[in-house]
Amino acid sequence: MASVDSIPTLIHELSLLVSRAFSAETRAVGLTRTQWMILYTLHREGDLSQSEIATKLSIAKQPLGKVVEQLEAEGWVKRRRNALDKRAYVVSITGKVTRLIPSLYAVLKKIDELALEGVDEANKELLLTDLQRMKVNLKSVVG
Repeated sequence: MASVDSIPTLIHELSLLVSRAFSAETRAVGLTRTQWMILYTLHREGDLSQSEIATKLSIAKQPLGKVVEQLEAEGWVKRRRNALDKRAYVVSITGKVTRLIPSLYAVLKKIDELALEGVDEANKELLLTDLQRMKVNLKSVVG
């Protein structure tokens, strides 16, 4: 069998390539990949505390706070004090994001199609299932 990159190395390289492709596609909108991931997470899951966002995206709380401040200054999100914990903020998306979501999903679809070009249809489902299994396995170890 020919030498093959390790799975973690290959996944890391794919992640970087997807990040670059996404950044190139969203540059005109003025969003970074991290900003988009925050907006996407909030759109998908609803209002979240900054701590919850940090945990879900594996971003340190301090850098996340700065990105959320930028998003708020640009009108993408609103922050309000958490009623149960006055030290914490709850973050929600604005209508500006809601209007943009269809075009951002189109970018995701385009990158998905590009990445999967030439991959057999039957293998796509297996690949997705296997990647999700790997995610669960690793989350059980690292949280």
